Amino acid sequence: MINLKTHEFLTTWSQDEQSAHALAIGRMRLSDGRFEFSPFWTGTSQSKRFNPIESLPETPAAIKLVTDSLPDSWGRSILDRYEEACARRDERMPHELTETEVLTAIADSERMGAMRFSPESEPKAFVGTSPDMLPRRSELAAYAELCKAFEEKRLLSAATLEPLVRAASALGGSRPKIGFQNTDGSQWIAKFPSIYDTRNMGAWEYVMTKLAQQAGIEVAPFELINGTIFATKRFDRTKAGRRHYFSTRSLLGADKNHEPRSYLEILMIIEKVCRDKAAQAEQLFRRVAFKMAIGDGDDHLRNHGFLLTESGWHLAPAFDINPSSSIEHLYLTWDEQCRNFDINAFVGAAPFWGIGVERAREIVLEIKSVLRGWRKTSQEAGLSEFEIASMAPAVRL
Repeated sequence: MINLKTHEFLTTWSQDEQSAHALAIGRMRLSDGRFEFSPFWTGTSQSKRFNPIESLPETPAAIKLVTDSLPDSWGRSILDRYEEACARRDERMPHELTETEVLTAIADSERMGAMRFSPESEPKAFVGTSPDMLPRRSELAAYAELCKAFEEKRLLSAATLEPLVRAASALGGSRPKIGFQNTDGSQWIAKFPSIYDTRNMGAWEYVMTKLAQQAGIEVAPFELINGTIFATKRFDRTKAGRRHYFSTRSLLGADKNHEPRSYLEILMIIEKVCRDKAAQAEQLFRRVAFKMAIGDGDDHLRNHGFLLTESGWHLAPAFDINPSSSIEHLYLTWDEQCRNFDINAFVGAAPFWGIGVERAREIVLEIKSVLRGWRKTSQEAGLSEFEIASMAPAVRL
């Protein structure tokens, strides 16, 4: 890790699949996180392409655009435990990691999206550990055991934790996971079983993602490995390079994942940044209706996002699609106040989304038609009859 001083600034760079070289966006002061766009960047065609929400051009709100470059609870817990292990090794007291230390510790190559960071005094010396290579698919079983040992809070050395820091510290979410290189060289994410699971979470996510795809919801390529590991291809990486990605938390300038917000605000983002506004609004409506139909209330602000491609900004593929028989409502509201799993009322609110009621009914019927085969798809995924029966209350037909 590069030794940074608190009075320094980090230069923030943009380097996606459409950029031959990294382009300086602006800078962030380490002492307080103050962020400002470079005057040489603001107003250019590149900046307009990169920063779709022009209501966040200045500090302090612009710092929210860095949110997705930081890990979520799983990645952060790995870095915290690694700091404790390093402190034991170096015979010193551990300290609480600052956001800057977290930002500079995770692998530059693994951060979500296409933002990069370097000390202002050393341009192009990008901060972040540089893994020699991501774990291969053949190593997933070994990493699953390492994640299990981590969750069990076994005393692990810094050397033992280093592979996990390289492969997992940049990732979002709370479940144990790592990034890995698939057999064709593409970058994927593997979600492992947790010691706290009461059901086969990997198989259920596979089943519901498969059904969502059949119901017309865009998802990244995915598969179920060894019956329990849900794996999905990273949609922010292509053969040509990185793609910019912003979560709705980042674009709305929210402080927390679970900030009380509305899908109507996501529709406002669609209206502002997407070219095919009607199609994107309908896609979001379809996703919300599907979530209602499977009891998926894990729809916080970081579980939705936007991806920059050759054709501009659009909704990123849906992810974290999980059924629940105990959750009773969505987290985000689908009108000004309501967040209930009430599909009929949701259809009635469709005009507020710019969708006719008849078209909304067609979408819901398409979803319900696909979900009628949920038991067969679950059986094909290897789920037991007991697990299938216990999940039945979640599926609302």
